[in-house]
Amino acid sequence: MFQKLDDVVLKHEELTKLLMDPEAISDPKKIMEYNKALNSIDEVVKKYTYYKTEEMETLKEDLKTEKDSEMKEMMLEEIHY
Repeated sequence: MFQKLDDVVLKHEELTKLLMDPEAISDPKKIMEYNKALNSIDEVVKKYTYYKTEEMETLKEDLKTEKDSEMKEMMLEEIHY
């Protein structure tokens, strides 16, 4: 599931770069196409990025107090994902 969301984030970054491309800037149709695609995924990317940031902060905090070594290992794997 997270891989698909990561792919959407990459697509968002790609579209943002394409919008800055001089070739795209000179083509209003491309600008509209890229903007439409970007707008369709923008909210998902914002929410996922927020979630991922919050989740990582929570994991880091929990890691400080976790006593179980197996649980710590799983948490570290998640952080390094």
